[in-house]
Amino acid sequence: MQKNKNNKTIIIFIAIVFLIILLVFFVNYLIKIKVQNLENDILELEQTEQEKYKEAIENAPLGTFKEKVFSVCGKVVEIGSTEMLLYADFYPASPIENPTIAGNSERKIKITENTEIVKQIVKSLEEQNQYQTTAEENLSEIELEMNIITPPEFLKEISSSLSEIKINNEICVVANEDIKEKDEFFGQKLILRHLP
Repeated sequence: MQKNKNNKTIIIFIAIVFLIILLVFFVNYLIKIKVQNLENDILELEQTEQEKYKEAIENAPLGTFKEKVFSVCGKVVEIGSTEMLLYADFYPASPIENPTIAGNSERKIKITENTEIVKQIVKSLEEQNQYQTTAEENLSEIELEMNIITPPEFLKEISSSLSEIKINNEICVVANEDIKEKDEFFGQKLILRHLP
């Protein structure tokens, strides 16, 4: 009788262990299905975002989307004698383009002895007035009749050097090639932007 009771206890114990093992496998299976469904949802969401982005570009007003980009502006993150790292704060030059999809925000700029380096400074009041007068004198009769207004130019560029560019300075870089999807390119001209 005792032997039968021990056998029943062993059988019940084995059955409970077997059920626990089945339950663990079942829970793991459910978790895998949930994770896979979540990954599929994320993938679908990313594809939807990219489709929306492409559709926005296709339906953008004429002139909004630039197929080629030859300049970028941003903040200097690292600087050396032959290259610098720029964090582009408005790259690419289109308000509808998503920088995450369009490309990385960090750009490596190669600098050579042919790189022109300038800085923007505020024009004197006399220079501003002279520009305005010259611009108005060059307007045609039709432009004068239409009251075309030439916007004033407050800044001018003067020659500078690499030593004047510091980390966190805002600069614009002009390239001699399309840099829209390039992470690294030659800087034909570096413009240290005016800081008020």
